[in-house]
Amino acid sequence: MARLTINISDKLDKEMREYIEKNNLTITTFLHLAISKYIESQKQSKEWQSFFTDLIKKELDKWSENIARKNRGRTTTTASNY
Repeated sequence: MARLTINISDKLDKEMREYIEKNNLTITTFLHLAISKYIESQKQSKEWQSFFTDLIKKELDKWSENIARKNRGRTTTTASNY
C-alpha cells in the first residue's frame, strides 16, 4: 500500500477528523472512500456533460434540418418571373 503525506487546511483537517470520529472510520478508510467517490463523481460529470452535449447537438441538427426544409419550400421571385 502506498504511503502518502498530505497538507490540508486546519479547517478541513478538523472537519475530516470530526467526520471520522462520528462515523467510526480510520483515516485510511476515509481517504479511500473520499478519493474513490471523487473519481466516480468526475466520471459521472463527464458522462452527463457528454450526454447533454450530444443531446444539444441533435436538437440543433433538427432545427437546422427544419430551417433548410422551410427554405427549400419557399419560392423566390426573380425578374424572370415577370
